[in-house]
Amino acid sequence: MTILHVSSHRRSGTHALIDLLRAHIDVHGVFFHLEELTEDALAQPLPLIVKSHEPFRGHKLARLKGVRPAAFLEEVERRSVYLYAHRNPYDVLKSLYYFNLAGDEPVYRIEERTPFGAFLAQTGVQDSATGENRVTFWFRCVRAWLNDAWVVPVSFDEIMRQPIEVLARVARTAQVPVRRAADVESTAVGPNTTAARAQADLWTAEARAFFRAYAHTPTLRRLDYPYLLR
Repeated sequence: MTILHVSSHRRSGTHALIDLLRAHIDVHGVFFHLEELTEDALAQPLPLIVKSHEPFRGHKLARLKGVRPAAFLEEVERRSVYLYAHRNPYDVLKSLYYFNLAGDEPVYRIEERTPFGAFLAQTGVQDSATGENRVTFWFRCVRAWLNDAWVVPVSFDEIMRQPIEVLARVARTAQVPVRRAADVESTAVGPNTTAARAQADLWTAEARAFFRAYAHTPTLRRLDYPYLLR
């Protein structure tokens, strides 16, 4: 049994990738959070999907040491194929801002009148380190995953424009069969949040300048986003 471990920075296409996999691959259940996995789930024959928003591979497994048996965690690691969904950071941070304003996950809710610039500058939030703002955290996460040889990176644009190619790459790496597409109910959390709230462009000259001040140029060039440096 294979574990398709889908991770991403929040609002980067996690559920778009999960639902694409579910529509074309027979899996056990819908998806699991890592801490929900059981011995029974690992014992059944079908692949299963695990979702996380870890800043780097193995982050949550390390946190579960001492809580779950070591042999179980080693088995999870051995069976995992890691897929990392990434997306244009302007779209990610805009979507996250509106999502947090909406409070779909109350633990991440921000005050309604929080300016976008203040949101970008917030430090030590949503798994980031102390003193690390939302831009630097995004770059740290993406760099850690993209530079990991064990990870299959998948862009949100690929999921939207070339889903069959994405499936073929995942199936080849994970050695799982792909079947004819089936209708599946979306697992997305807070869908269309941006469309419902978006009014004026959040990425003002000031916001773009803040982003550039903390940007890692090689990463943007690698992801074909060099225009974000202007």
